[in-house]
Amino acid sequence: MVYRASSATTNFNEVKDKLEESIILVPEEQIELMVENRAFTPTIFEDISKSIPVAFPSSRASYTEFVEHVQGYLEAPIKFGNLLDRIMLYRREKLRDYESLEDVNFLMTLLSLILETETLEDRARILYKMMSSSSSSSSSSSSSSSSSSSSSSSMILDREKIVSMIEYLHLTSQIPLEKKVIKGEQEYPVQTYQEATPSDLLAEAKGELKLPNDANPISEDEFVDILLSNAVCAW
Repeated sequence: MVYRASSATTNFNEVKDKLEESIILVPEEQIELMVENRAFTPTIFEDISKSIPVAFPSSRASYTEFVEHVQGYLEAPIKFGNLLDRIMLYRREKLRDYESLEDVNFLMTLLSLILETETLEDRARILYKMMSSSSSSSSSSSSSSSSSSSSSSSMILDREKIVSMIEYLHLTSQIPLEKKVIKGEQEYPVQTYQEATPSDLLAEAKGELKLPNDANPISEDEFVDILLSNAVCAW
């Protein structure tokens, strides 16, 4: 029993140690980003979010284009913006792709690193509005026949959007490292562990919250509960 427990701990730590090699930002740097950019308010973030569909109708943009657009809403450059640059450089190097455009929702999630809110719930709700705004925009561009149906669809997000949000939070170091390690399929003789995918984390969160693990759309309150769950623990 002691051997099994010790071996399982070793397996867990091996996966965690591997993930630690890919840490881009440490919590202290994230706090520094928010503290040094306190002039960047939730209102400014939401204004930028609302402007994205018009500025980037394809829902994709280069990092440079995005930063230039954001700068139009700021009185001064982002402080410690080199930390955001570091994330983008790491991402591009890992993809071995320095040219492709990025999903604007990823870029907005990256920008949220400088956003300080009163509570984590406030932060989650702002991210929900950002995702639902882009979702509503894309649906209205493909079908403008019913503004009322477009309005109602903006109140929920499909599973794919939630998985993307969790992935973007992961890529921007906004999910604790230990949450990215989950149990593998093998339990005997020794429990194995593996790196969690965004879909894994969503399934874990839904199980924790006793939500059905299906493809049904997710409401704002459910979205908030998922991001703040012990399984995801977004900060």
